[in-house]
Amino acid sequence: MKRNILLLFGLLGLLVLEYGCKKEPLSCGGSSEMQVTGIQEVHCFMLDSNNQLAALSKDEAPYDKIVYRVVLDWERIADTHFSNYSAYANLAPYTNWKPQEIIILYNEIDVTDHFTILGYPSIADYLDESPFQVGQYLHFSMLQVPEAAGEKTFEFKILESDTTYSTKSKMLRIRL
Repeated sequence: MKRNILLLFGLLGLLVLEYGCKKEPLSCGGSSEMQVTGIQEVHCFMLDSNNQLAALSKDEAPYDKIVYRVVLDWERIADTHFSNYSAYANLAPYTNWKPQEIIILYNEIDVTDHFTILGYPSIADYLDESPFQVGQYLHFSMLQVPEAAGEKTFEFKILESDTTYSTKSKMLRIRL
């Protein structure tokens, strides 16, 4: 009895799916490639004793423990096409995007050489060696001791061929 009821519900479900589809529906196709459309914001984190990102309890931290996370905006690159009564499994979104240049400013002074990105020795090494950016975040940390301790705000600029994205971090007291 249970088997017959389950079979009946299964057949009704298939029937509903068949009639729920329009003939020649418009759907997204092509690749799952994403493109950058801007910068959302910058988050400030601190590395804990396990070298994991932790929230800042105060607006201050030692320079070698601060991590700036630049959150990027993405959108899917897709083309439209018609398909008749079909469903496709989509690949996970990815991107072959890589910025042409990254600049970090403090009081209009270029301090890019004082930072590293995603574990690379420097931002220049990341731009030269990394084949493409795969995530939604860029993590920046300081390589060198700042000239002076105090409250600092950094401006992050990401340059593409024809577009520049820019955002500022919140003010943070940096300890030496």
